[in-house]
Amino acid sequence: MRHEFENNGGNWNVERELLFREAGRVAFDLFAPKAHELLSRSARLRELFSSCYPLIVVDEAQDTAEDQWQCVRLLSAGTQMMCLADLDQQIYDFRPGVSSDRVTHIMAALQPLRVDLAGENHRSPDSEIVAFGNDVLLNTPRGAAYRGVSRMNYRANREYRDRAIRQAIGIAIQRAKEAAQGDIESLAVLATWGRGVNVISRALTGDGTNLIPHRVMIDEASVLLSSRMVAFMLEPRRPAAEELLDLADGLDLAATVFRARGGNTNLGTAQRLATSAIQGRGGTSPRANGVASKLLDALRTLRTHEFTGDPKRDWLDARSILRNAGANPFQSIAEDAEQLVAFQRGRRISAALTELWQTQGAYRNARSALDAAIAEDQLLSGGNDLRGIHVMTIHKSKGKEFDAAILFDDPNSSPLLFTQEAPPHPRCRKLTRVGITRARHHVLMLCDMFTPTALLQGHRL
Repeated sequence: MRHEFENNGGNWNVERELLFREAGRVAFDLFAPKAHELLSRSARLRELFSSCYPLIVVDEAQDTAEDQWQCVRLLSAGTQMMCLADLDQQIYDFRPGVSSDRVTHIMAALQPLRVDLAGENHRSPDSEIVAFGNDVLLNTPRGAAYRGVSRMNYRANREYRDRAIRQAIGIAIQRAKEAAQGDIESLAVLATWGRGVNVISRALTGDGTNLIPHRVMIDEASVLLSSRMVAFMLEPRRPAAEELLDLADGLDLAATVFRARGGNTNLGTAQRLATSAIQGRGGTSPRANGVASKLLDALRTLRTHEFTGDPKRDWLDARSILRNAGANPFQSIAEDAEQLVAFQRGRRISAALTELWQTQGAYRNARSALDAAIAEDQLLSGGNDLRGIHVMTIHKSKGKEFDAAILFDDPNSSPLLFTQEAPPHPRCRKLTRVGITRARHHVLMLCDMFTPTALLQGHRL
């Protein structure tokens, strides 16, 4: 909404305020300001909250933005506050209002009892993982190995890189077991960017026959919306006379995927797809060899395609037809949908699609079945089980801990040195330290052999 509004010369800050007041729609960035406004204007509200919550724990207090901090300050008058803060783990300072002075503000306003836990380490007390993380943070390599830390280099070629990612899983697990002197339950593979998460997940998924089971913890919106596009491809096609309406539905679904991804390039693609959808609904045939015409050709192929009734096989067929449509947006959507396996959503989706086939001999309303299966899975599975192998960004790993952690450093998709800041790169070092200290027993640094990161220069691992 913001992209389209600003493209037409509008002021988004004004528009989102109108949406809030006139339509009851709240942009995410308005939640804290509006909460602050309510609490500052109503003593009764503050009293109600304080009576309900006599103790409030503010985790990651160093990363609170201005309006969030003001909510804490207002509630502190009637509630006991416990603020947990560590400036060495402030990794959200890129967000507006997040200040490196926040801990100073807290000390000045609340006059709290200060308890320094900097010397405590209950996560990895029998290793030197924290010492390594601190040395990376402070750029003070000691020139000797660290207990519980290792490094593995890989060749940049995709085949060698993916093989190394898979091998690193086994190596990290084995070394963590040796350190723990027994079985372990969890391992995290961490990247700095979402692009790196995709690379890792695809390497672990392989061709589907040699899958290393794992769960991806990133924003699932793009993947789930891409999967809705595949479900649309499974559904029976409209008659040939209504094929442009069919095309418009597909283009709208594709536009939704790119809108969810955000960024100017993706939002521009979404706008072009949505425009083509409007033209299709108006009866205008797509331009020859354009993106819309490629999808129309794929839908025509599906009109005569015979599905088997085996949901897994038919899903792969539909995804393959979308990927091979001959247009980059649809190839990208098909690749995104591959990650549905990594989200471990398959069993309920397969059951829902099987029921459709058995009752009607087709996958009519496959999108609705997909939505229902995913909703059920999200309700029943919960999001706090960290057993098994998890793939995520370092930002997502904040506050979590695992028996072993692998930090993936790839110059193109997951660089540990990811900003243009001057040496010694304090922001990058801070984020890398957060990733390193997620591990209980072992951390493995997985690095490009030919483009080693400057953050590890001088470290012997």
